[in-house]
Amino acid sequence: MRVLGFWLVVLCVWGRRLSGSFSVSPTEKDSRVQYLGKFACNIGECKYHVRAGLKSPWRVLQKAARSMTSAQVMDTLSRTNSTARVVVRVVLDEEWETSHRMSACRRAELGRGRTTLTVPLDGSLGPWSTNSFRQSHRPHFWYFFAEDCRNSITSQLAKLGGVSAQDFAAYDINYELEMLQVDGGHLSFEYSGMLKWSVVQLFVYSGLVAWMFWKQMKQMKHQRFQLHLMTQILNVSCLSTLAASVLNILNLVKVNSTGSTFPLLEGLADAAHTLAHIAVSSCLILVALGVTLNAPQRLPGAVLKLLAALIAAAHIVVVLVDKYTSDSRYKYYGSEGPVGWVLVGFRLALWAIFLLCWQQTRADPRTPSSTERFLRRIVLPASAYFLTFPAIIALTPLVRPYLRHAFIYHSTFLVQTVAIIWLSELFLSKGEYFQVSQMSQSFLPVTTPPSPHPAQTP
Repeated sequence: MRVLGFWLVVLCVWGRRLSGSFSVSPTEKDSRVQYLGKFACNIGECKYHVRAGLKSPWRVLQKAARSMTSAQVMDTLSRTNSTARVVVRVVLDEEWETSHRMSACRRAELGRGRTTLTVPLDGSLGPWSTNSFRQSHRPHFWYFFAEDCRNSITSQLAKLGGVSAQDFAAYDINYELEMLQVDGGHLSFEYSGMLKWSVVQLFVYSGLVAWMFWKQMKQMKHQRFQLHLMTQILNVSCLSTLAASVLNILNLVKVNSTGSTFPLLEGLADAAHTLAHIAVSSCLILVALGVTLNAPQRLPGAVLKLLAALIAAAHIVVVLVDKYTSDSRYKYYGSEGPVGWVLVGFRLALWAIFLLCWQQTRADPRTPSSTERFLRRIVLPASAYFLTFPAIIALTPLVRPYLRHAFIYHSTFLVQTVAIIWLSELFLSKGEYFQVSQMSQSFLPVTTPPSPHPAQTP
């Protein structure tokens, strides 16, 4: 059976210091070539360091040489300093797709760089090997893969155990791969400038939070210090984006210096970004349902909150799954591939829910004409918000691979910022929404008017 086991012990999405292992089956030629990672290099010379080692060699040898006891296997490996050879090759992005039409071991012919690694057979990692590649016209993605097409490892183990190389089952190779940018940093080119833009995002949303707080304080003076439901949800969106910016900055600082990420920080940042988008979507759907408007409400508040929580949880799970596979060889940016289209499906489903609720509220004969006019005016900007993400995903393949992440990042940041500013003006000013919502109702206590006929005293 073909062994395709491949996993990363440390998944570095922004940084380029990878450590993990891959499986090789001596009887399956395609498994002798394994993808390690990719790196976008700027114009100039980029370097990489790599080393590898055989995982649990005593188990590999004992399964093949069944006549040997565990003690004999351990003694054989400890007495010898045998090593094998594994080759790491680098392929340019323009040749990567062509290489998939070839057999696995023929891909080595396309490699622009070759690094031969010494693999100790005692379970330890071998010495670091250093190489570099250069480009002069524009940035490129470079793909790294390891190959043992000559079965060097099993050949050496077969000599030690006195067995045939064909007797060996699949084995695992541990590796560490560090890729360095032209300036010595660890960030792949598609993430260049991310730290600067994360700081800009932090300042923008800090200003938005301060502005919204000021407007809310003015509004609460007239509402007996009651915070409006829509304002609460909008605060969640703004604060979530602010928190995501802080987490991204902390992660990027570590990545640029060490090449590895904090997986927890990265996961929390993605969850916060997702929560911010869901909060805005929830605001629009609740308005379409007539919540807080002078219109009949069809669903109780508890059901609405549960629905919003389920949608948010589903989004976050899909985003985290997408992040786990973000270093796949076919992906240049987050939300690419099948998981990305699942996210697009979520956004389109939210848009369909919004339109359905909007139509039902307008069609209800109990809905006032002023509320109906308000709903007609918000349907276009609200639909634009729901459809921008699918449009961005559809347009991204037209952009060069090393610019796609920046295109998505800046586009979604702009859309989210505009949406929050628009909704803040909508909910925090005495405009049309104020007139057709429950906010326009008096918050003063109702007093009983005096009777026109005072009671007669006896």
